[in-house]
Amino acid sequence: MYARPGDPMCPVQSFRKYRSKLHPDLECLWQRPLDSFEPSYGVWYAKVPLGKNSLGVMMAEISDVAGLSQRYTIHCIRATSISTLDRAGIEARHIMRASGHKSEASIRSYSRRLTESKQRDISDTLSYGLGGEQTLPTLNDKDLVSVSR
Repeated sequence: MYARPGDPMCPVQSFRKYRSKLHPDLECLWQRPLDSFEPSYGVWYAKVPLGKNSLGVMMAEISDVAGLSQRYTIHCIRATSISTLDRAGIEARHIMRASGHKSEASIRSYSRRLTESKQRDISDTLSYGLGGEQTLPTLNDKDLVSVSR
């Protein structure tokens, strides 16, 4: 992630603040929050790592409290990240390095669904290709409306 200077939700500043509030005697990124603390406290987390199950429950609670359209899990974040990187054209080897996957096939399973624009491209290509056209015409929104009627 890159910084978004001036944005109160800047991911870099948020991460730095999170790291500054972790218990200094524990080298885990995910630590159990203290039962109570004040924003001015230097440490907000106990000297106890947060377990995998606790992290999963926390993700579900965040989804519910935020009123999200679905209940997100740890795996949802992983899958969404991989799919987003793939759709953006990031090379599979780079995605594998970031995600820790060992094979390209394992990350391809996250990208099975085609985006709507990719489905349209495929449909247009097949339609014009089967119609004997050698090249695809350039369509504008007006053409797309008249074609779909």
